[in-house]
Amino acid sequence: MNAIPDMMFDHPSTEPSSEERARLAGLFAFAGALLRAGAKPLYRMQDTGLGHFPEHEFHTLPGLTLDESDEVWLRLERLQPAKAPKPPADVRQWLDGSTEEPDTPPSATGLRTLMVSLEEASDLCEGKLLDLADIHEFEEGDEEVRIELHLDRLVELRADIESWVQGPWRIWAEAERPVRRAMEIYGRLFTLCNRMHGGGTTTPQLVWGIGIATLRRTPLDIEMPLLEQLVDLELEDDGSLVIMPRATRPVLGLQPFLDSDSEADVRARVPLNRALAGILDVSPARPTPFEPARWEDLLGQAAALLSADGRHIRRAEIEPGTEPQDPGPILEVMSRWALYARPRSENDRTRDLEQLAERVVEAGAGSDRPPWLSRFVGDLDDTTPAEVPSAPLTVIAGRGAGLGMGPLRQASLSRADDYGYDTIESILLSAALQRRASENYRLAGARVCGHRRRTTRNRQDAHDREHSCPLHG
Repeated sequence: MNAIPDMMFDHPSTEPSSEERARLAGLFAFAGALLRAGAKPLYRMQDTGLGHFPEHEFHTLPGLTLDESDEVWLRLERLQPAKAPKPPADVRQWLDGSTEEPDTPPSATGLRTLMVSLEEASDLCEGKLLDLADIHEFEEGDEEVRIELHLDRLVELRADIESWVQGPWRIWAEAERPVRRAMEIYGRLFTLCNRMHGGGTTTPQLVWGIGIATLRRTPLDIEMPLLEQLVDLELEDDGSLVIMPRATRPVLGLQPFLDSDSEADVRARVPLNRALAGILDVSPARPTPFEPARWEDLLGQAAALLSADGRHIRRAEIEPGTEPQDPGPILEVMSRWALYARPRSENDRTRDLEQLAERVVEAGAGSDRPPWLSRFVGDLDDTTPAEVPSAPLTVIAGRGAGLGMGPLRQASLSRADDYGYDTIESILLSAALQRRASENYRLAGARVCGHRRRTTRNRQDAHDREHSCPLHG
């Protein structure tokens, strides 16, 4: 969710009239209803396919710094892999596969086929390390012979292999394993960073969620944070990735519950929003994921209001670094956090509209009303489009070309584009166009009905005159 840019309000404006304020309120309500009607709520963070990073994955990662400052919540350095130690030559000959994967211990092959001199083959047989049946046929005069060596007979070599795997290699693997985990998470975040800064209209946004609510009860499958803060992901010159909170207030993510429980809107949304406003009013600093004392009571209240058997698992009850259990049939709100990426959703645009409406409509201050908004609620003229469209607009898209709305199309759309806010202005314009189109249909219908009434009256008058004429006595 973008913050409402202050520069969108930098042009002085006259105090809006009560009629204009009412029209603006109606426009915002209409636009919000359009968005909500087409919105599809997200029920599981993982389902976006854009990136999901639960808290336990970051536990004890090397190169990671959490809560560095109020402006940097997470920093992850770019690490390089360390090579595994080299095994002794006699051990290396029996190892099968790579030794460079810390999660996969090296394994030894059980059988080797090799060429040895007749004398060596004889010594191996005398030492009971080689069976005569494992010597391939050879001809008189051959100096070498092909043999098959079985590792289970080479007791000392087996001990050397085990000693190297459990010694130098294991020490390296234990130190390298968290490094590789950090590199894997870094790679996923790096890919996400590229997508977020790649431009276009479908760039994802990153959310830092607090208070993970889980519920798996047919037909519901919910795994979403209740408190969401939009964050930025940036790549610094030294290769570090940093995550910083954006200049927006945290919001409650209640939509999955509101959609599945019609009564939850009144029962939970209003008091929880009031409780969140109270948290934000107490301190000007936004709550961070690392201050459970500021938001745990809110999570407990949410668990109680959203479900009759909801349970809140407090931070003190959670073992650091443990992976949460799979969701069950009882709502659990855990004092954990998670990062997840999602496309910019209609819910975010709805919140943007609400924020803009609060500044423009409810405040009523002239300096807080962008001048382009008046273009959306101007008086309708008495002209009718040359051709009424075949159907009203049904999608939030485009700029309304071809609808005969010349004054509306002149609204200043470029200013918002500069701040990534063209979507909101397009939504308002589309809503205004749909209302205007509906009004044009009403006017056109009224004109058609009036024409029909006049035609009917004219026919009736002609009929009356005809039958009242003395010649037709």
